[in-house]
Amino acid sequence: MFNLCFIVLCRIFSNRDDPLNVPLPREDQLKNRLQAESIYTEGTSVLESTQTIALSEHLAKGYPAADRTDQCTNFLACQPNDACKAGNTCSKAYLHTLIKCNNWQVDNPTMTSCNLTIQCVARQAGLSCMAAIPTICNCPNQWEVGSFACSKKCVREQKVALEEAGCNVNQLALSLARIPARSTEFMNGAECRRNTNNTGGACACVSATRCSLCTTGTHYRVAGECIPCPQNPWMIIVGAILGIFFMCIGMRELDKRKFNLAFVSIGWDYFQVLALFADADIKWPPVLKSLFRMLSFFNIDIDIVAPECLVPDLPYSDKYFATMIMPLGVAAVLFMSWCGNIFWDKCIQNRKISSGKAKIMAARLISSFLLGMYFMYLMITRRALDIFNCNPVVPDDGFTYTHFTSINCDGKCFVVFCPLLVLLLLCA
Repeated sequence: MFNLCFIVLCRIFSNRDDPLNVPLPREDQLKNRLQAESIYTEGTSVLESTQTIALSEHLAKGYPAADRTDQCTNFLACQPNDACKAGNTCSKAYLHTLIKCNNWQVDNPTMTSCNLTIQCVARQAGLSCMAAIPTICNCPNQWEVGSFACSKKCVREQKVALEEAGCNVNQLALSLARIPARSTEFMNGAECRRNTNNTGGACACVSATRCSLCTTGTHYRVAGECIPCPQNPWMIIVGAILGIFFMCIGMRELDKRKFNLAFVSIGWDYFQVLALFADADIKWPPVLKSLFRMLSFFNIDIDIVAPECLVPDLPYSDKYFATMIMPLGVAAVLFMSWCGNIFWDKCIQNRKISSGKAKIMAARLISSFLLGMYFMYLMITRRALDIFNCNPVVPDDGFTYTHFTSINCDGKCFVVFCPLLVLLLLCA
């Protein structure tokens, strides 16, 4: 449990030239140890910045001979819980680029030797970059004290030399910030680990931190969990488009026959509510859960076409904004159909359109738009409020997490989404 707090302390007091490293009398050391223990045991699960600094100072004074590093181990729970397996590994659906990276290493055995993790991250740039990094950075081995801080300093101060060696400096900086490798950069999803015979290091492929990302190409995230991709995702997209097309034709035919479309909305509402059960925290039978997910079509849910299976690195923001602008897309299509109808009658058929007929046509299109908004309202509202759906993990680490994940979202996504959300809620 102590490592949970000590992450920040290691970074603050990793300099051995710090005056706090001057040994104090034994009695003063014991006092500082007791004060550090008091701050840690009496504080909350997440210490404030002033408490963290005070705790680190007392630890440095109380244990002057301690071997302090620039990295400390921290153990956190996965979300969902079944994403993690025993032995600090991820389950099959949460491996991210691990499988592709391992296959690549089998085909490229000459690019596995390393001394620093940034060498493994630079493998996409080629052997020249990997070989140049130890010489340019001159850092301790990855498993030695000071390696991480030295690597960060090298990327900041030796940018020109690294670029001349063919390295992608931005990629190295992102890896030091613990940003997972993208699906197109799967060979970079590795870290340098010491060989068991102490003869150097080797790149070992790893999953995303806390098993937070789905296995690339085989799984995608829905309602906070990774599920298998459909075998033919393109067919689902084609089927969804055809379904909407034939649904529009059917609604038009019903309207021609003066059928009350309110009866359609009753059945539509029923299927929309059933689709919501798929997101409930209940262990549904697999067949029933698959049925609920199929009914997501009635919610006009983008996830029904499994976009991440076709574009693995699709940012969540793209899905978010695509859902938000659906009403504008529907309005644009209806307006184009109105213009097209007028063009056909006046320019092709040479018919004279009365103002009354034009008003009737416009009224029908407006009615169609409002009906479409009625069908889309539930999904748009759910997506708009997704950023507020934050929950703690078990055991609680003092933070709350959304049920969606995105490499592009580093915790500041709320700043991007919030203005649009406020506008949508005002319009609703």
